[in-house]
Amino acid sequence: SGGRSCCELCRFPRGALLCSTCVNSVVVGDKKALLEQLHAQRDELLKQLDRRLALRDTWERQGAELGGLEEQLRAVSIEATSRERKLRQLRRNAALLAQKNEMRAKAIAEQMNELGNKRTEVLVHHFSDVIRCQGLRHSMVLEQLVTEQRRRLQALLHIFPLQITALRSSTGSTNGSETVLPIPCVTVANLRLPDSSDQMLESSQHTQQSVSAALGYMLLLTQLLAHYLGAPLSHVATFGASTSLIWEPASAREPRPAPPDRALPLYPLSKAASPASSSEATA
Repeated sequence: SGGRSCCELCRFPRGALLCSTCVNSVVVGDKKALLEQLHAQRDELLKQLDRRLALRDTWERQGAELGGLEEQLRAVSIEATSRERKLRQLRRNAALLAQKNEMRAKAIAEQMNELGNKRTEVLVHHFSDVIRCQGLRHSMVLEQLVTEQRRRLQALLHIFPLQITALRSSTGSTNGSETVLPIPCVTVANLRLPDSSDQMLESSQHTQQSVSAALGYMLLLTQLLAHYLGAPLSHVATFGASTSLIWEPASAREPRPAPPDRALPLYPLSKAASPASSSEATA
């Protein structure tokens, strides 16, 4: 053959190849190239097949994901539909409540208007009568209170009789005429109270006890009179009959004396007492 490169023995155009070298170089060499080409095509086809299989797997995975998303979309759609129905129901309920509130507001406005009319009617027609009745009731209660105060004061003065009499005392003559001055004499429970001109504190022990008892009864009478008449007292006292004490409180909240030794006895002190205590008792 013209295109074959053979030896001298095998160079005939139409003859068969005789030597093994020419056979390997001509026939086997062409088959190897063809085989390599086929291997290359097979590898290319395998690569394409792998790519197509990978693409199919991707499509299948995406299809599965798409199916899951479709299921989620259906669930979300169902939930959205349910919530939309609930929202419509809530809106209907809100509209009903608004309507009821409007009706209640109208009813309240009507009742307030009616109440205002009734109040005006009461103020115009009945208020003067009410004030008159309250004034009469107040005057009756006040009269009853005064009557009760008088009754209690009479009972109190019956228990502790208080008498004030005037004694006459002559102070000498002026131009031949004698001057007479009245001296008040106060007794409580038939016990005479001392005054600045008396010398009773220097009398006997019995007279001193009578004076102490009179001062104690006068203290009790003063406290009861202030209680019944509702009058305030500027002092605080401890009633003890002939051994009563009186003092000025330290403050409105602190009834104890300030200082504590400022409590004044309402009875004559003995001669053994200190001069300061005697001056306080005389005061």
